Amino acid sequence: MSTSTQGLLSIAELSAQLQARGVHVSPSQLKRLRREGLLRCEGQEHHGGLQGSVSLYPASAVDQVELVERLAAHERRFAQRRILVRWQGGWVGPARLRESLVGMLEGFSSEVSNMAAGPGDTLDAADRVVQQLDGAQGNLPVNRLMRERLGGKNIDRLAFAFVAIGLGGGSQLEWDNRDPNSEEPSLLSVFERAVGLDRARQDQIAGHPSILSPDQFTPALIEEVTATGSMDLADPARAFRTASDAEIDQGFADAHIFASFILFAQAAQAMQGKDVGGLASLEVLLEDDYDTLGITLLVRQAILIRPQLPEGRLEEIDQSLKDAAPQFEGVLRQAATQAAH
Repeated sequence: MSTSTQGLLSIAELSAQLQARGVHVSPSQLKRLRREGLLRCEGQEHHGGLQGSVSLYPASAVDQVELVERLAAHERRFAQRRILVRWQGGWVGPARLRESLVGMLEGFSSEVSNMAAGPGDTLDAADRVVQQLDGAQGNLPVNRLMRERLGGKNIDRLAFAFVAIGLGGGSQLEWDNRDPNSEEPSLLSVFERAVGLDRARQDQIAGHPSILSPDQFTPALIEEVTATGSMDLADPARAFRTASDAEIDQGFADAHIFASFILFAQAAQAMQGKDVGGLASLEVLLEDDYDTLGITLLVRQAILIRPQLPEGRLEEIDQSLKDAAPQFEGVLRQAATQAAH
């Protein structure tokens, strides 16, 4: 009796169904996908009179392999492809997914630790890191945005502030100028402008109050964010190592909610101008759907933020964004039409 009549597929049946869809994957390639955590096996069956056993796969494996192979056009490396497959709703073995997520960040933290090593306090370590940075991360969308906001000035000071905060030395920073007569902008004003906090405090969107309260103190806000681990440079992968499989799954779901903020940010800027309310920060959350580093950082942030929010709050935001999506899309269509004329 065919295994497919029991709702499961042998590797031969799986290959045949894929061939019918125009997906040409050999049995050896399917076995490789299984080893890489990209194809789930539901068990094995032994047939009397034959040596060995037959691996059985769920019927959903046809869609799964088709997705994995489609994403291979964008990412050949299995470590990164696991993240893309999971982001786009496919199955990935939990252990291999965690391995990919941790691997995306561990190399960076190891590099930062090596740069920071040496005598002195945290600020000395931050200074060493900034001096050794080679600008390799300069093309990240968020970095390009901050450089644009600062007009290309005070970039080293901004980098020093971020590194110091990420290494745990945020409380040691001198946010205000020692010399009250100095013409150089304070570190506080540089930081606020770079991350969009200045406009988040002052701009109203569609007549609503500003996103942040005008009297919200930036160092206190940084301290709150730092306490969640969001700005940790020493070990950014810790969130993935310590999270449960269920928390990582929830992190991917929540990250999709955060990604949907992009539509709101685009619509608000179409109505009131570029970077209104500092919303360009949301627009650069993900460069595209194949940005594995962006996805990794977004999922990490989601894992760290959920425990800080009241129960059900993210779901309420998600529903609100879905309800408003047609209106946002209408605004963008209108803006595109006006731009075309």
